[in-house]
Amino acid sequence: MRILLLLLVFFTFSCTKKLVKYSSPDDCKTVMAGEFHNLYSYPGKGSCLFMNTGSKNKKIYGQIIELKDNGLLFDQKDEGLFRPGIKFLDFRDVRCVINDSGEVIYGLPPGNVCTILRMNITLKKIDVSDEQLVQFQSDSNEPFSFCIQPGKYKIHKFVFYNKNISIEHFENLPTMEFEIEKDKINDLGRILIDIIQFPENDSHLINATKIELPPNVIFLGAPLLFNIISTTAQVLFKDYYVQGIHTIKFKKLNREEKFLGMDYQNNNVFIEPSQFEIKILDKINKASSSTRASND
Repeated sequence: MRILLLLLVFFTFSCTKKLVKYSSPDDCKTVMAGEFHNLYSYPGKGSCLFMNTGSKNKKIYGQIIELKDNGLLFDQKDEGLFRPGIKFLDFRDVRCVINDSGEVIYGLPPGNVCTILRMNITLKKIDVSDEQLVQFQSDSNEPFSFCIQPGKYKIHKFVFYNKNISIEHFENLPTMEFEIEKDKINDLGRILIDIIQFPENDSHLINATKIELPPNVIFLGAPLLFNIISTTAQVLFKDYYVQGIHTIKFKKLNREEKFLGMDYQNNNVFIEPSQFEIKILDKINKASSSTRASND
């Protein structure tokens, strides 16, 4: 039985074809293009931590003196006339600790301090009986172009690689489908991650089904954070982002130019919300209704 499972895993991965990067019309005649953008920023030089109390997004800079089993000795940098000095901080009061190399050594940081360096996208060709899988990677804030077979595709899986922090896997996605036309550059536009707020401006939600953390992380916590999504959901997605939950939008560029003698096709990406997104929208609507009722 174990051998059968191993063979199944092997053939599943081996059947996923990696797309070839496009560089000239000699490579192929049908191309998929686009850009992937996000606004995440690196915390900065020096050790820092985030507390569970007060402003959970505030970075507190200083020096890690010593790590202990239940906490750490931390020398916080002076803030004007306020001189905190060396203090022992219990891990129960600390949300996340990042060392001076930018590595997470405890907990999970707020999503807005992560840097998504790379996105891996798996597509499923849905106009054929065997639903072939193809895969490509795109670096953050860089355009991409790949040779691809014409036909209808569905985004099957995302993987986000976050600098020194985590690898996020997304499989239970909203329905995201598009068509690739033959002998054209098919432009998907800009894939915006955490740039457009939810639920505004045609944005959608994706939530991680799995988060891989580096081996030096002491405490995993609850990375998917499903249990904290309550009537505060509207605040959650308007003011800051959390690890494992992201907004996504495909922004059509409507280009009419030619590229290396080939015609552009500005593609529409059809998106149907996932059940997760529908539940969050319901919570947001209920919270908004409750707020309006209390104001009246």
